[in-house]
Amino acid sequence: MEITVRNSTLSPIGCLLTKPLKISVLFKAITSFFESNPVPSDRLPVLDNQHAIRHPLRILLAEDQAVNLRVAQLMLSRLGYTCTCVSDGRQVIDLVTLDSFDAILLDVQMPSLDGLKTAAELVATLPVSVRPWIIAMTANAMEGDREECLAAGMDDYLSKPISAKPLAQALTNASERLALRRVIK
Repeated sequence: MEITVRNSTLSPIGCLLTKPLKISVLFKAITSFFESNPVPSDRLPVLDNQHAIRHPLRILLAEDQAVNLRVAQLMLSRLGYTCTCVSDGRQVIDLVTLDSFDAILLDVQMPSLDGLKTAAELVATLPVSVRPWIIAMTANAMEGDREECLAAGMDDYLSKPISAKPLAQALTNASERLALRRVIK
């Protein structure tokens, strides 16, 4: 199958793909589109790169999809954060037992151990005074999905694709609520 990518403002069609579609072909089409059509910097959302100074957090990012991982890393970076990245829930559990994190951005659907089970295990094993603030990230945006995440022990919820402003707000909430947890303990 051949992919033809057009770099033209005259046609809304970027490329032509035929069925059956292979994931590798789709990935190549998407990446070639972005390589030939970079987003102008004036169209990127303006993010406060001092956010991390006002709301310092050690962040663990758990995401198994490369594109979603990269998007989240870029947004965090533009807010002034660095993060540690893992690709499944088992790695989250292992890292949290070895090191301390303030917040976990936790994909709900991951291999080996999904986000819901990961959150439930963290809640069951860590006292609230030392438990990281768990923020669900999920493409599931149906009624009840948020409640399911919160019931599993997650503290907040972001629907995918994540956006800059809700991410910044979730991190602000995490910082403020963690400060309250420390005062109360």
